This record gives sequence, C-alpha cells and structure tokens, in this order.
Amino acid sequence: MSASDERRFRCNHCGEMKPRGPSSGFWRDQWMCSKECIHASGDRRICYGWDCGCTRYSKKRRLLREHRVQMRVMESLIAEEGLGERLEDIMVEETGESQFHLGTDSEMDEDSDQEDPEAALRDENKDKQAFLEAGRCILEAHAVKLDLERARMRLEDMSGLR
Repeated sequence: MSASDERRFRCNHCGEMKPRGPSSGFWRDQWMCSKECIHASGDRRICYGWDCGCTRYSKKRRLLREHRVQMRVMESLIAEEGLGERLEDIMVEETGESQFHLGTDSEMDEDSDQEDPEAALRDENKDKQAFLEAGRCILEAHAVKLDLERARMRLEDMSGLR
C-alpha cells in the first residue's frame, strides 16, 4: 500500500476512496466522504444550512419532533425535582395559560417524514408549467404556419401580377 493510499478511506455510501476532510463524517459508525453521502445514508442532522433536497416543511417538522422529545425529558426532570407547581405558576404568569401537555401523539410524533404538502405542490406546479409550455409551443407553431401561409399567398399574388 502506498503512502497516498494510507490517507484515503472508502466511503461506506458511494464506495469511493477519498481522504478525510471537513465535510466527511460518521453516521451509524460508518465513515462517509461528504455531507451528500451522509445525507443520502439517512442522517438528517445535517439538513440545516444547505440545500440538501429536503423541503423546509420536512426540516421544520423534524425539528419540532426533536423539540417535543427534549421537552418531555425536561417535564420528567421537573416532576422528579418537585417543581411542577412552580412551573405552572410561572407559565400562567408569563403566557396567561397553563402548560401544554406533551404526551405522545400519533401525528406530532411520527417517526418518518409524511408526505410533504410543499413537495406535492412543487410537483403539481411542474406539471402545470410543462402543460403551459406545450400550449405556448402550439401557439407559436400556429403563428409560424399563418405567417408562412400569408407569405406564400403574397408571393403567388406578386408572381401573378407579372
């Protein structure tokens, strides 16, 4: 093995031999050569700050699910420390209402991304754009046909006058 091969590693997603760099990392104890490979392998922790292909809706939904889990941990700690009444008083003072119960919920806590309405609208919009473009092409072709027919008729009229 040469000295250059010793500094290169096989990406567990794309299989290419690459050096470790700032955008490489580990996901589930497997080394990936880039954030694209990490994302393609299923790590969604790196979705924020670049256009990874996930929609804003799915990113926000994922963040909210993670936040709900963190809040449940904090609720447990508050209960263990006996601070429930104090929390209730502060919540009413700050927000005007008592705290929201963060029990599990089948919709709020789904463990996979559901169909994204933003992505569905984007796909629908692409279909409409393609339809409109086809209509424009037909109108342009019809206009060219009319122009050609008029030019042919003018040529016939001119040749008939001579």
